[in-house]
Amino acid sequence: MKIKKKWLGILAPAFLSILFCLISIVALISMIHMQGNARVVNYTGIVRGATQRLVKQELYGYDNEELVDYLDSLLVELSTGDGENQLTRLPDEVFQSTVAQMQEAWTNIKEEIRNVRQDGDKQRLFELSEEYFNLADQAVSAAERYSEQSVNDSIGILIWLNVGFIVLGILYWAARRRQSKVQGALERAESANHAKSEFFSRMSHEIRTPMNGIIGMTAIAKKSTQDSEKVTDCLEKIELSASYLMMLLNDVLDMSRIESGKMELEFQAFELKEMFEQISVMFRGKAEESGVKLVIKYDSVSAAQIVGDKLRLSQVLVNLVSNAIKFTPAGEPLLWRRDRKT
Repeated sequence: MKIKKKWLGILAPAFLSILFCLISIVALISMIHMQGNARVVNYTGIVRGATQRLVKQELYGYDNEELVDYLDSLLVELSTGDGENQLTRLPDEVFQSTVAQMQEAWTNIKEEIRNVRQDGDKQRLFELSEEYFNLADQAVSAAERYSEQSVNDSIGILIWLNVGFIVLGILYWAARRRQSKVQGALERAESANHAKSEFFSRMSHEIRTPMNGIIGMTAIAKKSTQDSEKVTDCLEKIELSASYLMMLLNDVLDMSRIESGKMELEFQAFELKEMFEQISVMFRGKAEESGVKLVIKYDSVSAAQIVGDKLRLSQVLVNLVSNAIKFTPAGEPLLWRRDRKT
């Protein structure tokens, strides 16, 4: 899947670039051909006009051998594309056939021009020139039609290339968008997994705390089976730790909150005394093992109940007390008062 995405990211822009280059090349070639075709049309018209001028001059007795040579070179260049005017040879059969007929007619006109110069029949020159002008008109029309067809063909090619460019661009955009969605889903899944791992790592530590309290009170109860009051006290404290453990387990089972990585606070009334008792039960055994005396005083607490998130507040206090026990030297009292910091 990653290899496919990699090749898509490489090939799609490459194809788009190639299409763009093709569009540019076709457009450039089309403009060059249009310019060349226009010059051929223009010079074909020049041949007609120049021949008409030459015939008039010859009929009135003005010899113009220079114009004759110029028309010779123009007709050859229209046929072959070779000449000083840099004309393009049109690969159109109708145009080339008409130019060939013009060359034959021009040969006859030149012969009649020589006859006219020697006091020959001028009517014959006039008739040949009229036929020649008709051929020139046909050549101009053929060149114009070919030029127009070339423009239409170029427009069609450009349209198809642009359509291909747009379609490929849309497909590439759709693929990138789909890839972006997949990448986003993957990142969200990775984020959810990371949140789960972090959450369960933290919870595994926090769950041990009430479990230690439950195990400790259970051991004391087992040793005090003859003392019903002691057993009852242990059971009540086990119940407090079990209540806290249940809140933690409910928190663990809230998978939607875990995956989102967001924490939502609850606002419910609870008793501070009960919360302090839970914490005392959970850490008393651990404090004794560490050689630290844990004392919790909440006599100065004026409110029996407060509104808030009991679990979150308990977690904060549990972490504080756990760290306090951990870093308090053995033999020193750990005094936790409601009206001062731990």
